[in-house]
Amino acid sequence: THTHTHTHTHNTQHSLAWQVIKWPDPSEYDAIGHMFKKDQADSPFGNALGAIDGTFIRIRPPHAAMSRHGGSDSFNSYKKYHAIVVLAVALPNRMFTYVNVGTPGSHTDQYVLNRSRLMQHIDRYIPQGRYLLGDSGFSCYWWLMVPFVARHFGAKVLAATRRMRTWFNFQLSRRRTCVEHTFGGLKNRFPALREGLRCVTCDTRKGNNNLDHIREMVTAALVLHNIIQER
Repeated sequence: THTHTHTHTHNTQHSLAWQVIKWPDPSEYDAIGHMFKKDQADSPFGNALGAIDGTFIRIRPPHAAMSRHGGSDSFNSYKKYHAIVVLAVALPNRMFTYVNVGTPGSHTDQYVLNRSRLMQHIDRYIPQGRYLLGDSGFSCYWWLMVPFVARHFGAKVLAATRRMRTWFNFQLSRRRTCVEHTFGGLKNRFPALREGLRCVTCDTRKGNNNLDHIREMVTAALVLHNIIQER
């Protein structure tokens, strides 16, 4: 009975998540682009559909819980604590439109993106001429606009070109940070996501653990955030 109840709850939550955290409808694209323009008529970001980034959710797992998922090293983030990664797309109105929850924290945002449903089915998400905004932790694609990096500012680059690229990076950063602000709002609403979720072994004889429960809790927090934000 417990297993049946848990399965039903998980399926219900998963269904609810994709009703609340949903990719924009094509009829919304122009309004989203207007949000990213920030009332700047000549803005080059009027076709943006969102900003993408990853964040760490701190966890405190025992050895038994980590062993099934590559050991403690796979969860040890560059910030020197154990975590899982949430990769998300967000809008300037602080709404999440896509989330990927649960990759061990040792992995980069690009690693998570490469294995995400978003990347695997990108043509279903983003039409030609539209794109997401990201930071330098991502590679550049036709659908993902990222800043110019150090090699684009070398001595052989004309001064006017360097100024243009500096201006572009500044404008991109102003708009891309909406996803960071959205993560901040999420963690302010649910401080446990910042302080650390305890991962305990449910049944050591069967090797079960509650990492899946942690993913569900984080997903539930993301859903609640959107519901609250929409109101």
